[in-house]
Amino acid sequence: DFDELTLAVLHDDGVIVYLNNKLVLRNNMPRGTISPESLAPESRGSSVENKFFASTFSAEQLVTGTNVIAAEVHQNDPDSSDLGFDLEITAEAVSISEISQEVETGKVFQRLKAWQSKLPEGMIDTLRAL
Repeated sequence: DFDELTLAVLHDDGVIVYLNNKLVLRNNMPRGTISPESLAPESRGSSVENKFFASTFSAEQLVTGTNVIAAEVHQNDPDSSDLGFDLEITAEAVSISEISQEVETGKVFQRLKAWQSKLPEGMIDTLRAL
């Protein structure tokens, strides 16, 4: 029931993320084929190594049942002493209580009033009757 998802990844130094075998994020990695020995082109210093990089993608990439997320984290230096990684996927949803509150406070009707000229004739009256 979502249109889009947001993927946020903290990584030190480069990352590639796949959802159901399809690329959804590639950050600080060279173009082309990547191997386990491929290095990230830039080092993530202390100012950005704790920063999440976000990307949105279509929820149509989700499948019914089990979805698989795979991530590769690559260092800039093969002798690096640290590695950082964290990943989250979020989607914005509206709850029934939020919708009810907007109807009860009249916010929905205020928004509809602004769009009244674009709605089919009688739509606002029909909604008020609900």
